[in-house]
Amino acid sequence: MKRLGYVSKILSDFIRDISSLGGALFCGLYVLIFLIFGYYGFALKLLLGLIIMQILAIIIRSFYFKNRPNPEKYVDFFGRIDASSFPSLHAARSSFLMMMLISFFSNNFLDSLLVLLGIVVPLTRIVLRKHDWIDVVSGFILGLAVAGGFLYFFEQSSIIFINTHKPL
Repeated sequence: MKRLGYVSKILSDFIRDISSLGGALFCGLYVLIFLIFGYYGFALKLLLGLIIMQILAIIIRSFYFKNRPNPEKYVDFFGRIDASSFPSLHAARSSFLMMMLISFFSNNFLDSLLVLLGIVVPLTRIVLRKHDWIDVVSGFILGLAVAGGFLYFFEQSSIIFINTHKPL
């Protein structure tokens, strides 16, 4: 029985670690990596998209509060925003990054891996009891909408410094 508890702990840690790939810290790291490699325009697209999703989530959560499956206590406005589960920002960031990175790399193997992560990361939020299905689906749609808007706008735009994948 001890072995089963150990396996359960490893699986739980693995799910938590996969979930963190949709967290703000990792998203900031993705932006930083593109900056380091000189893809300034793409890094700016990622940063702007992440900021827009955060602002939209704050607005939505300000007007519509939904407890998490395991409710969290809060004492101030920002605590309330963080305690709200609708929409899932992990799911939004996951789907946004999935679409943006697919458009950047255009590699079948990498695209498949990104789609897999783009789906698995939001699902871990349900397993961890941080969100319900509706939170994850709405967050996923939010991320897709922001990515779609960005991809459409920047493809139609003549803004050269943002519309490039090559280092300046």
